[in-house]
Amino acid sequence: MILAHKSSFVKLVDKGGKIYVCGDAKNMAKDVMQATISAFQTVRDINEEEAKKLVLQLQKDKQYLQDIWT
Repeated sequence: MILAHKSSFVKLVDKGGKIYVCGDAKNMAKDVMQATISAFQTVRDINEEEAKKLVLQLQKDKQYLQDIWT
């Protein structure tokens, strides 16, 4: 769903929207993280490393929150 609506997703996050990820760390959380990175990479036309840094900053700013388990 994130990639299917990537422009809207990025726009909402840019406006202060929060990302809450709840689920298993092994598969789901990893996939959501990668989809988020890919969405920012595509919409902002940046490389993967820059997109990863952006998502890490969202985590530091408590805008990307995870409740995950193994």
